[in-house]
Amino acid sequence: MNNSQYVSVALCTYNGSKYIEEQIKSILNQTRPVDEIIICDDGSKDTTVNIASRMLSNSKCDKVIEINEKNFGTSKNFEKAISLCNGDIIFLCDQDDIWMPLKVERVLKVFENKPQVGLIFSDAELVDSSLHNLGATLWRTVGVSKRFIRLIDTGHAVDVLLHHTVVTGATCAFRSKYTSKILPIPCEWVHDSWIAFIISAYASITAIPEKLILYRQHSSQQIGAKLKQESIEIMTGSKKRDYLRLINELRLAYKRLSDDKQEIDEKLLWLIAEKIEHVKKRTDMPRGWAARTKIIAEETITGRYCKFSSGIFSILKDLFSHS
Repeated sequence: MNNSQYVSVALCTYNGSKYIEEQIKSILNQTRPVDEIIICDDGSKDTTVNIASRMLSNSKCDKVIEINEKNFGTSKNFEKAISLCNGDIIFLCDQDDIWMPLKVERVLKVFENKPQVGLIFSDAELVDSSLHNLGATLWRTVGVSKRFIRLIDTGHAVDVLLHHTVVTGATCAFRSKYTSKILPIPCEWVHDSWIAFIISAYASITAIPEKLILYRQHSSQQIGAKLKQESIEIMTGSKKRDYLRLINELRLAYKRLSDDKQEIDEKLLWLIAEKIEHVKKRTDMPRGWAARTKIIAEETITGRYCKFSSGIFSILKDLFSHS
């Protein structure tokens, strides 16, 4: 394995004193040591910073602990942490999980073997607050199917990401050469969804089916498997405000990518525009049966229900729902 890659960890914390020691310990115990740990604390009121400082005091890796003067929120805090990283490869890290000892080594091996890959994500084992196995995996819980993984591995990641939320930040790493493309992260987007989508416009992404972290589920976490699952429902359509939020998110992505047309495939911009148009039509679905049926038929013929929503399920939902 190529050990010349300088590896950074972007770790964001907020009132994480209950779990941060175990997480940092798991990072420091990697079979391939990380080179740098950047911790951005979002104004914790507990002893998170003290614990992190103590844990890192004797480590050989470079380390930085930044304390925000005001609360940034998850996405903007990760934006700051990423901006401070100096590594060739950046691993995103939550404060409350546990990394498997081979995580870094396994991910770096894939980057080494696949130079065209810009981002890698993996599956995870779901555990409770005490690390008891919940008998489920992250991918199974949020609906990451074998079909989605095949599409991603054959160069169709954008098509998957326009249809479904599949990348969880706590499991992913990316090449830092794309940092300038993803930053700044819009407040309207969840950081991991934005990072995966933007990088997929420039490079391949790939998935590792191994469960490389213990993904802790507990009541005080900001983004867990349940919330990830809810975001998927938003992508396939649930309430009007969710449609409007999705349209806004997609417009922001379109604007960012269209500003870089020299590197972006026109087909990608067309796909985003098609998704926006599809969601707009589902948002403004008329109450009248005839008018409603006409729009649904048009969207069915174009194939946009299958490409961007949940096929027959979404068709039936729009046909019989007046919400």
